[in-house]
Amino acid sequence: MDFRIEQKGIAQTLTYDVLAYIFLMCLPVDPLDRRQPDVTQAPMLLCHICTEWRSVALSTPSIWTSLYYVSVQKPEPLAILDKSDIDFLRWWRRNVGLLNPSLRLISTETYVSTMENLVSEEADAHANQFMIQFLTSARYLQLDVHYCTALRHILGDQVFTSPVLESLVLWTNADNRETWLRRTSITALGDIPIFQDQIVRRLFLQDFDVNVPTQEIKYLMKWSHITHLFMYVRIELVGWFALVRECINLVSGTFSVNIGGNINMTIEPAITTLPQMRHLNLHLHTFSFIPILILHELHLPSLTALSLRSGPGISVEDLHLTLRSTPALKELHVGPLRDWGMVNYAYVVGDLEAFIGVPLRDVVPELEFIHFAGREQPTTIYTQPEVFKAVLGGPWLQLGIPGNCIKHIELSNEMCNPDNREGLEVLVEDLKSDMHNVGIRLSVRPNDGPVMFDLWGRKFPSFTDNFNDTRFYEQL
Repeated sequence: MDFRIEQKGIAQTLTYDVLAYIFLMCLPVDPLDRRQPDVTQAPMLLCHICTEWRSVALSTPSIWTSLYYVSVQKPEPLAILDKSDIDFLRWWRRNVGLLNPSLRLISTETYVSTMENLVSEEADAHANQFMIQFLTSARYLQLDVHYCTALRHILGDQVFTSPVLESLVLWTNADNRETWLRRTSITALGDIPIFQDQIVRRLFLQDFDVNVPTQEIKYLMKWSHITHLFMYVRIELVGWFALVRECINLVSGTFSVNIGGNINMTIEPAITTLPQMRHLNLHLHTFSFIPILILHELHLPSLTALSLRSGPGISVEDLHLTLRSTPALKELHVGPLRDWGMVNYAYVVGDLEAFIGVPLRDVVPELEFIHFAGREQPTTIYTQPEVFKAVLGGPWLQLGIPGNCIKHIELSNEMCNPDNREGLEVLVEDLKSDMHNVGIRLSVRPNDGPVMFDLWGRKFPSFTDNFNDTRFYEQL
């Protein structure tokens, strides 16, 4: 045995490269979920073990490339960052070296304000310039509305540009995800035009009002470069038509929208094809228009997965009209967003028990999976199981018929109490044998299962506890 190794300790005999690799493996699964400063986990923990480890940690830029920092807003002076914040951010920036970081910067203020100061007066004169340089070096950038407002104030007539930015997340940092749509005042996207010349592949916009004239929507962002888009916005129908037609290279899109303004049912948007789109998730928070208009004159030849959740009900015929935009669809998720009125299973059950018309497979012949989502009240489909049995065995789905690709049907009842869920499970168990005989798998979505198919791969808690936004900030 080498007694020198025994005396020094095995860790002290490791080379820099080996230690650096071990340090990289010590990072949290998702460092952007770990608020800094945090000396209980890597990378900061590694600086508190011994002098040698601190030296190695501070010389390994790759362990410092993800930063989640929340500034504690002071009443006076009214600014997002004070001198202590700037000192910490500068220290972290030195550790990153020449690499491009992922930054998640948030203010503790939770209400939309007119705060225009990024850095307090007590910080040095170069603090604002440092912050601009730090932000423009990021490959992933998440900012709340206060940062956006302050950046607009600093930049003036200039715009934010970064040659390395791939993913941009802008949000209002509001506490309640359910009530923002009903607020009288939310942040207008047109009021923060600092990113209009910035090219990104992934864009996340949460709690914004697309308030500009329709002809100006195309100037808000470089839409044609975006491949992954998440929007939680208010927008008029004509504005929606204009916006989605600018996203010609979109691959995956999640749109949680409230269609406002006057609904002109005679609008005829330009016929447009989005050839690259594979996944589309639509949440329609409105009762004032027919959901089929959302994809009107839009052709999605490569779309394989669609989730359609709406406030108003929709007839089977209207659902078919919507699905004519998606001839290659393999995965369909349908259900209501609200549990009041007649929205529960308007296009899931409705009059399907006595349905006479075009079978679903004639509209989407490659469809393999259907998820029927529900809400707790009313629970028509579960209190009248004979209706659903008739639907499964009826002419609309034509399950088990040769040439029908549907192999899996999944049910869920969000926010349901244990009794309702038990009733759902009993219903499925009662039908399983019949479905198995015709080659169909019937199941109940687990309580911890995703509400929809993954569009991004990573949970994004600021949207909803159940939504998986699927590695939004990673490479494709």
